[in-house]
Amino acid sequence: MDVWSIGVITFVLLSRSFPFFHPNRYICEQLVSLGKFCFAEKIWTQITPVAKDFIRRLLVVDPKSRLTIDQALQHPWFRLKESALSRKLTFSATAAFYCATMRWKKRVKAKNEPTNERASKSSSSDEEQETNDNQILFSLPLYGKGSSLLYHALQEESKTYFTTVYNAIDIQNNEEVLIKVHNTKHFPQRLLQLLNNEINILTTIKNASSSSSSSVPSSLMKLHAVYREGDFCYVVEEKIYGRELLDRLSDTIGYNELEAKRLIIGLFQAISHMHQLNIVHK
Repeated sequence: MDVWSIGVITFVLLSRSFPFFHPNRYICEQLVSLGKFCFAEKIWTQITPVAKDFIRRLLVVDPKSRLTIDQALQHPWFRLKESALSRKLTFSATAAFYCATMRWKKRVKAKNEPTNERASKSSSSDEEQETNDNQILFSLPLYGKGSSLLYHALQEESKTYFTTVYNAIDIQNNEEVLIKVHNTKHFPQRLLQLLNNEINILTTIKNASSSSSSSVPSSLMKLHAVYREGDFCYVVEEKIYGRELLDRLSDTIGYNELEAKRLIIGLFQAISHMHQLNIVHK
């Protein structure tokens, strides 16, 4: 699934359209299962043939015939001189792409929203705990070391029914981080499983980087610390800068072929590292 997914991402980056799209969901699913897609001439004229070949070799239904990660990293597209790649912006986002993106975001938001009863409970709890962001100081204990990590919350980045995200400063290292404060008391079981899975994956990557001389790819987000206290779970992560991929693709900026290639190389390197740790997407 990882290689197939990167094939879809590459297609979207270079064309700002989806390889498998149809208003009828059943037909769309059939296109995916058959691996049927095409390169619309109006959009793909300025993209190099070797990039199209790269996508064709990734979007293969039979996993045995699909490129492996190691094979993909040796593909001619990655070895092509940057001067040979198109530096023109890809075709502007189509209305269908924009609408599909908005529908996807709404579905994700709906899945993460609680029932009205849970929402009201969580909202009232949040109101009781509301504090001036500029006065918040997190003191999270270091397990087995008899000391604490201090973080000064600069501002509230985002807030949902269950989670508040803060931009903060690691006081000891003077480093900007993100602190996700999860109130798990009213977490649906599905979200709790996702949270624990995310923490386990990030912890595995962190532990491997600590015990190995090999460096973690820069495209992988780094975990700083995890602390649980009662119903609350605090996850301290590396501060990531930039915008969401779909947001950039939906506006007037987009990616040219050179930028897309650099991004895809980073994704492959990150996935290759995770596969070595027996972490896969399914």
